[in-house]
Amino acid sequence: MQPISAVEALVAQNLTELESANADLKGFTISKVVEIPAGEKKDKKALIVFIPYHHLKSLQANYKKLALELEKRLKTVVLLVSTRTIESRWIKFRKSQKRPNSRTLSAVYDSILDDLVLPGIIIGKNTRVRLDGSKFTKVVLDRADQPFLEDRVNAIRAAYKLLTILTLVFIILTNL
Repeated sequence: MQPISAVEALVAQNLTELESANADLKGFTISKVVEIPAGEKKDKKALIVFIPYHHLKSLQANYKKLALELEKRLKTVVLLVSTRTIESRWIKFRKSQKRPNSRTLSAVYDSILDDLVLPGIIIGKNTRVRLDGSKFTKVVLDRADQPFLEDRVNAIRAAYKLLTILTLVFIILTNL
């Protein structure tokens, strides 16, 4: 086991205080916490809090409340992501063994993006390739989620780049 960092201890302490104050937020555990630079200036920081996969349903139900409370206490952007496993296509214990679709690279990357944008809704995604060969993904978000996601877009972009090495461009849908 790795020793607990100061950031992990701070998040854990705030999470236990939130649990004692609010009954809806009970039962959350954290796997690890990573501090990343958010935005172009690199002076702003964001926290990625990894939560075990079996807490995913309760995380989705209470995401906005939990994220906002942690952001108030820590005074930084907090992104909550469920831990997921990517299994190799080639390494198997038995020849007949099939890899679940939820453990493929693209499924895990899509799930990470869904977790980062939560409680927002992704309306569309489009991967583009530039002339120099670099790729970026355009993500179209719903306008109803704009007030919550406005401040977090740079942190989400930086976190997704760190976790998946893919570049994102966010577009907020105005009218249909």
